[in-house]
Amino acid sequence: NADEGVRRSCAILLGYIGDRSALPALQAALEDWEPSVRQSVVRALERIPDPSSIDPLVKLFSRKDEALEVRALVLKALGAIGHKKAVAVLRKELTRKPDGESGEDLRPQAFDALWRSRHVMSRETLIGDVGDALEGKKDPLVLAATHAAADLRSQRLTGKLVPLLDHANAEIRNKAVYALGLIGDKAAEKALLAKLP
Repeated sequence: NADEGVRRSCAILLGYIGDRSALPALQAALEDWEPSVRQSVVRALERIPDPSSIDPLVKLFSRKDEALEVRALVLKALGAIGHKKAVAVLRKELTRKPDGESGEDLRPQAFDALWRSRHVMSRETLIGDVGDALEGKKDPLVLAATHAAADLRSQRLTGKLVPLLDHANAEIRNKAVYALGLIGDKAAEKALLAKLP
């Protein structure tokens, strides 16, 4: 249809219907010339998670001219798919350095998507990725990693959480305290006792 609004509405409705027979049409629509349509298509593909969508989504994500909002949604859709091939893309984005010129940094979104796909990752790999995220400089990434550390309760993360007890962001400090309490090893106990007034 020549009308952008109609194409967008079709994508939204196909996502809500959830019929897998719509996947080829939605995947083809990732190349629509309107960003708002592509955004609706990505959201629809997130609602119908299927490994066949990984390659078309990665192709869209790789476009240098794609809107940042659309690229962030692609990461979310890849996390919903929960496939090892999607995890590889998410881990690569998580380790990528922020773009100095544009200021683009999708690491928080990549981490959220990766955490959503944690069921297809080994625990050791996941702990390593959470540890790396705890050393990040962006507050949303560090906060998400402290939440994940509380769930994982791995003693390997104690050394990365202790420095966060002095973080400028109170929410991160509080979540680090909570995570250390759940981990409960001697090093965590010592760090927490040292913070008592």
